[in-house]
Amino acid sequence: MTKKYLQSVANAYVYNDATGALLVEGKTLLNSSIETTLGKTDVRGGIGNQLLNVFYHTAEMNLAIEDAQWNLDFLSLSVGSDITTGANIFTEETQTLSAGKTVTVDGTPLVLPGGTVLYGWVTQKNGTVEKVTFTGSLSTAVSGGTIGDSVCVRYYALDSAARAITISAKMVPSIVHIVLEAELYSSAGTGTAATTSKIGYVQIDIPKATLTGAFTVKMTPDGVASTPFAARALANDSTAGGCTNEPYYSTITEMISAANWWDNVTGIAIEGGDFSQ
Repeated sequence: MTKKYLQSVANAYVYNDATGALLVEGKTLLNSSIETTLGKTDVRGGIGNQLLNVFYHTAEMNLAIEDAQWNLDFLSLSVGSDITTGANIFTEETQTLSAGKTVTVDGTPLVLPGGTVLYGWVTQKNGTVEKVTFTGSLSTAVSGGTIGDSVCVRYYALDSAARAITISAKMVPSIVHIVLEAELYSSAGTGTAATTSKIGYVQIDIPKATLTGAFTVKMTPDGVASTPFAARALANDSTAGGCTNEPYYSTITEMISAANWWDNVTGIAIEGGDFSQ
């Protein structure tokens, strides 16, 4: 029988549970893991409290993946928040003090209700920070510095292309459909000449999963911040129908390239005769 090995990490595909639309595609994962747990209760009785049976219950299936990229889409699903376009953010510009020690910005400072332009901050060459309020001409005068000095101006402005999510204090994580696909290899190779060790794929399909909402974004001076993603499988109704309809968490499918039905046969039984192997 061929020896098979599931190598490296899987690609992850996350779909909308209701519409089937592809929401996130993760192909730069650092790790991907599936964990199943099963609770059990011993049934004991008789002299010596003998073990009579074991009752299994509370089956769970948990998923954890980590994307090497910064992925706002993963985070939005984890916290159950839609991504909005357009956000008020801090922006900064390097400007020169002109006549009257006035500084004029290129962007548009945020205007508050009532038409008041929001204040900003000007950092002078000597490091002094001064709070200022912009006028309708997007200019403001500062008290310090010298005409011709370069200064740093910071203020709130609307970035129409920015994307944002809100982490609610009443967070409700998303319910999604997750598919993991990993490459399957063999030391024996495949094909008539055994020219390659890659023999196919394994697909792990979780039709219904709820995100846990738990994540940690860790930033270090010598690395990049990865994006974690954790989920718990939910029981999904079987489509088999009938009296034996049993809910399930996932299906794991092995796909061998150019495989034939007899490739995994280990024995043949002759009807009406002896068993041959």
